[in-house]
Amino acid sequence: MIQFDQLQQQVLAVVRANPPKNLVLRDCVGAVLAEPILATVDLPPFDNSAMDGYAVRAADVTNLPVTLRVVGVSSAGHPADCTVGAAEAARILTGAVMVQGADTVVRVEDTQPAASPHSPDTQSLDTQSPDTQSLDTQSPDTQSLDTQSPDTQSLDTHSPDTHSPEMQISEAPSEFVVITAAPAPGANIRRAGEAARTGDELVAAGTVLNPGHLGLAASAGCRELMVIERPRVAVLSTGDELLPPGAGQLEPGQIFESNSTVLAALARSMGCEVTTHHCMDDAASLRTLLMELAGSHQLILSSGGVSMGGEYDSMRQAVAGFDVEFLKIAIRPAKPMAFGRIEESILFGLPGNPVSSVVAFELFVRPAIRQISGLAPALPPLIHGVAGEQLPRLAGEFTYMLSTRQDPQGDWVSTGGFGSHVLGGIAHAQALAVIPPGPEPVAKGSDLHLIPLWS
Repeated sequence: MIQFDQLQQQVLAVVRANPPKNLVLRDCVGAVLAEPILATVDLPPFDNSAMDGYAVRAADVTNLPVTLRVVGVSSAGHPADCTVGAAEAARILTGAVMVQGADTVVRVEDTQPAASPHSPDTQSLDTQSPDTQSLDTQSPDTQSLDTQSPDTQSLDTHSPDTHSPEMQISEAPSEFVVITAAPAPGANIRRAGEAARTGDELVAAGTVLNPGHLGLAASAGCRELMVIERPRVAVLSTGDELLPPGAGQLEPGQIFESNSTVLAALARSMGCEVTTHHCMDDAASLRTLLMELAGSHQLILSSGGVSMGGEYDSMRQAVAGFDVEFLKIAIRPAKPMAFGRIEESILFGLPGNPVSSVVAFELFVRPAIRQISGLAPALPPLIHGVAGEQLPRLAGEFTYMLSTRQDPQGDWVSTGGFGSHVLGGIAHAQALAVIPPGPEPVAKGSDLHLIPLWS
């Protein structure tokens, strides 16, 4: 009999981390980052508008309402070719480059179109003031407001440069805008570099990459990332009684094979490249398949054929001569297991009972995959809870009980008891309750430590 922590140490002693490799960004989700992601540009690269509206000078919108002359448009990818002066504004769309001369963005909801600088109930800035730019459209010193002039930008709403579903633009755009409310100076502008400066670390090495990380890397101009090579895992089911799901009607003594589905999903959820296989109870065929898989996979996860009374199991015969040991672990479920090497590949011979195979995966395979992936091999941090019912305890063995809670703040209850074959218990479980050896059952209301599942 071997203690589970001794077997964990034995497993990790023979597992090595994979080398790093470059992967294109789209293939990196779930991979472990080998080198930090650094910003290659400022983020954002330029001052831009946080919303649709009008770029203005804050000094021009202190007394409201006020009418301003519209001198241009800045849209995403098409900066405005103008400068906002006194008593002027420029249309601006979300993400567009900030217009020269403007220091504030007024959101479109706080504006109204106007046909002239003397709209009713608004204050017109004195166009003859020496401190402001004349609004006399006939003055040779001002820009013509003729929308057909070659010197001005048309606000035709059918232009692909200016159309925005969020910002309604009429077919005959207004040459003036009434500002009815104004934010504080500098509002609604995203400043260049406010998220990150060139050279800043965006994502640390050792991070398991999610879609958000990839989006951040793309925004920083990264096409490829240096990641740890993914573990290559073969999942192998064995047994004459197993029928692939959907392969036909069950004959007497047959069951649908489910272990490979669960184990493959667990490995894929950890970023592994996974293949699945099945072999009948024939030692020669199984040995041939194991040797083929060992040539292309780092880990082989088999289920079945490792029971204590295994005279009918072909696994022992198939691995004869290899460095594989059949073990009896001081835990329940998942007491029987095989572990060792098939050439350069590591074999985990997991129990055939579904719950037992999941428990064995969580205790022994998960730490191994984490170490191969370049991560710390520790199990997920234990969570603390309270027993919502009396739970059985064994005198000399640790028990791992499939458990769930009825609501986010509720106590923990078993989903399947000791039945290592109960698939319904797996489907509804949220954690494994860790029950140390002892003479008495765990009383309702007692403190529990639990290993979270599916994390």
